[in-house]
Amino acid sequence: ANTDPERFDAVGEVVAELVKSGRQIFYLTCNPEDAWRWKKQCPDAHLIDLAKIRGEQAFLFSPLPLPNECSQPVKPSHQSFEEYVKELKLSSFRIDDPLEMVSIHYLVENTQDLYRLLLSGIETYGNLKHIKSEKIGKGFPQSAHLINTRSQLLEQFFVLKTRGRGKSLSREILAEGGLSKTFIDRIWELAQELNRNARKLIEFLEDKQIKDDRKKGLRAEDRESLKEFLSEKGYLDERAILQDHEIRAELLPFTLEEADHLFLEKLLAHC
Repeated sequence: ANTDPERFDAVGEVVAELVKSGRQIFYLTCNPEDAWRWKKQCPDAHLIDLAKIRGEQAFLFSPLPLPNECSQPVKPSHQSFEEYVKELKLSSFRIDDPLEMVSIHYLVENTQDLYRLLLSGIETYGNLKHIKSEKIGKGFPQSAHLINTRSQLLEQFFVLKTRGRGKSLSREILAEGGLSKTFIDRIWELAQELNRNARKLIEFLEDKQIKDDRKKGLRAEDRESLKEFLSEKGYLDERAILQDHEIRAELLPFTLEEADHLFLEKLLAHC
């Protein structure tokens, strides 16, 4: 199934009532955002991420920003592209956010293209990915190649830049990892203090020199079980974090043109 955000809550309420009556419901969707919506609607829902198993787009456990229907973007005048981006207060690249939340202004380079994309409700890379490439080609014939090239480079850059970092933790993930009610609130509090970084959390729990009542009583086998779960789910990545020069070397085949090289440098500067 696939529903727009406005209708999802109504669908969720109906399905939740069926579940309460004892029915077993299988809900299939092509929309990665539906994962966090179901967790919000039915906290006990069991999610099976087929795309992640196949190595494709995985679930999103935080919502993508929705287009603001009450206002339209300001039309560009004579300002530069960077000035226009600042005027619109578009968000900068954050490596801790899902790739799909990257602002669309990173994929174009002139104010008219940016204005038309925003006017169409395409505010993020995630919004763009739902649009067929041929439609982008027809809608932006002069910029389609640039958008496609930058999209590919952005994807490759994100994979390399997030290596060794792992995904940000959530309370739900810690609960799925087997933490009991006794520890879930304590460990989640620790995780938030450590910027929801799984590696830092595990190191904190394993360090016997650190005395903290919140980890007191947590058995070694429970800690190891949590560590294995987080590693399996991509939250704990023990590979070495790549330095900027290593990322440049890895992306050399994608940055043969000067414009592509400059785009990469922009991404590095914004992280």
